[in-house]
Amino acid sequence: FGGAYVIDQKSGQPANIDGSDGLDFNKVWTTLVDEKGRIWLGTEDGLAVYDRKTKIVKFITENEGLISNYIYNLMLDSKGRIWVLGSGRGLSVVDPENGEIKQLRSEKELNNNRVTEAVEDRNQMVWIGGFGGELLQYDPSSDKLKVFRDSLSEDRITDLKVDKANNIYVGTQGQGIHIVDPQTNLRKTLTTQSALISDDNMSLEFDDQGDLWAAGLKGVE
Repeated sequence: FGGAYVIDQKSGQPANIDGSDGLDFNKVWTTLVDEKGRIWLGTEDGLAVYDRKTKIVKFITENEGLISNYIYNLMLDSKGRIWVLGSGRGLSVVDPENGEIKQLRSEKELNNNRVTEAVEDRNQMVWIGGFGGELLQYDPSSDKLKVFRDSLSEDRITDLKVDKANNIYVGTQGQGIHIVDPQTNLRKTLTTQSALISDDNMSLEFDDQGDLWAAGLKGVE
């Protein structure tokens, strides 16, 4: 691993962010850019925040309140908070403005600590999933979390996306794609039996036309 790279769109040239810039943690698993242009880097050794204007790297670790230093995924919500996932111990929610860090784990709110995916819907509800296939819904206004579905996949929820109608698209490993309507609690499932090329869908993304692209072990559709 070699830190992170920033590619200049005009020149096409990459610039490396590594130890020489103060990034001591070179094993970077995920990146995120917030509303202020700060770059958040999830690593095996904690959360790094890189300010491109000042060139200063700030670190947030277990010492500052993270549930774990091992970070697999990051999610930015509508209030500017950073959801930190992937450790196997639960998840952390970081408020960059006041520095507060909230922890969600099984002893309190989570039934399965191995959560790696999160998405915020159009009603500001946060949907959480990961290993074990459990789909959770978290209401930040009431600070309550509930199990929406006991198990959508026997193995793992691999991605979560929201469409314009506020339906939740759940990518799974081995169980296809589930489409959940939060209002009616109804679920539709897409598998190889309904024209998918693979039931293993590792990444989902909507394009500008509203079409869903699914990347799996057998290609993209």
